[in-house]
Amino acid sequence: YNQRLTVAQNLIDNLPENSKVGVVKFTSSTSKLTTSLTSDKETAKSYLTTSYFRSSGGTNMYNAINSAFSLFETTDDNVLKMMVVLSDGATSDTGKSSSVITTANNESVKIYTVGLGSSSSSYFTRYLKPLANNTAGAFYLASDASQLEDIYKDINKKIDIETDSDGDGIADY
Repeated sequence: YNQRLTVAQNLIDNLPENSKVGVVKFTSSTSKLTTSLTSDKETAKSYLTTSYFRSSGGTNMYNAINSAFSLFETTDDNVLKMMVVLSDGATSDTGKSSSVITTANNESVKIYTVGLGSSSSSYFTRYLKPLANNTAGAFYLASDASQLEDIYKDINKKIDIETDSDGDGIADY
């Protein structure tokens, strides 16, 4: 019931105030829906609808991640750069896995991965888990979309902790 889109909109709503967001869609092809990162959360959320996202086609996840790297505006390691990758199936471009991990580490991008569905769980643990673990992100497995809200809340908590540079429990921007 497109719960994944509603939960992704909530993730954006709960990002720290000065966050910038980009949206990249992938099936058998990749589309950058935002041409750059935007601090306008409403604009980013406007792409998270069934007008843009429908379950169809194949999966080229690593191409999408490579495309998303170009959205980051800075090479400053003091800026938290992260992406959340939600996939509901096996990708056909697994040969790019190690180069994507290398690029993420070179650009200090943390990747949080979410595998949605139980039919591809072995694929998720074989590819999504190492992608997250090797980029200082985190891996999550959701057997169905009802688990996404708690997963995205956990990701938001991790972001808040990472942006609290003085340890006072308040995100510093």
